[in-house]
Amino acid sequence: MTSILDRVLTDRFARLHEELPQADFADVRRRARRLSCHRATATVGRGRLTWRLPTRVVLVAAVIAIAAVGTATAFAVHALTQSPVTQGFSALDDPSLPPAPAPVMRQFSYFGAGDIEPKEVGHGMYLGQRGGALCAVVIHGFGGCTSQIDGDIWLQGDEGREYDAETAPFQVHFYGFARDNVAEIRVTTTEGTTVALPVVHNAFQTTFRNTMFADIAAIKVVYSTGQTTSLDPRKYYPVAPPTLTLITPTGTTTVTQTN
Repeated sequence: MTSILDRVLTDRFARLHEELPQADFADVRRRARRLSCHRATATVGRGRLTWRLPTRVVLVAAVIAIAAVGTATAFAVHALTQSPVTQGFSALDDPSLPPAPAPVMRQFSYFGAGDIEPKEVGHGMYLGQRGGALCAVVIHGFGGCTSQIDGDIWLQGDEGREYDAETAPFQVHFYGFARDNVAEIRVTTTEGTTVALPVVHNAFQTTFRNTMFADIAAIKVVYSTGQTTSLDPRKYYPVAPPTLTLITPTGTTTVTQTN
């Protein structure tokens, strides 16, 4: 048994000194082409599905590989901070809130195609999401969608005369939507009166009677942590009083409306 093993090993080592045949590069290229085509397609059932990776995917993979060497943490944090505007509005998925009725749903349909399930978050206030956008309809107010808000507040407002009478005093319908971490909105008028509006189901609203936009002197956002931030009212509401344009047979007249 030992002699047989010795002969096999002797013959094996002797072959190590034999010269190798010349490389057939043409054959290598043919094999490489066949292998590439095989990996580029996958057969499903009776059909053929091509799954070549697009160039942009390859480039992204290369960037991630480079980032993983030294800046993976910063790259990941940056990606996670890109939050959608709908984040932090728990009312959007609150099953206890009633859905919007059919007439309101028709108004939401004007904002574009796509599924949306808005909820009634306040009296006459409806909030929903379509894709990554926040959409709202407020009865006797505004309606629309947005992909960004100012901080944690989506602030709106309407100015008009009470009872739609030309001689009635002005009033401001002050309303909007806020994220879960906002507890209340404090509004101070030029008369020195401060009103605190609690945020319930991500919504807040009130009506300031005998008030115009110019009378809103300060807006403060109060968070559940106690932190506060101030908003500039002039960024949202104009100081100039509303005007009424009258077209008469003798010409056009612009009338400034005052209290």
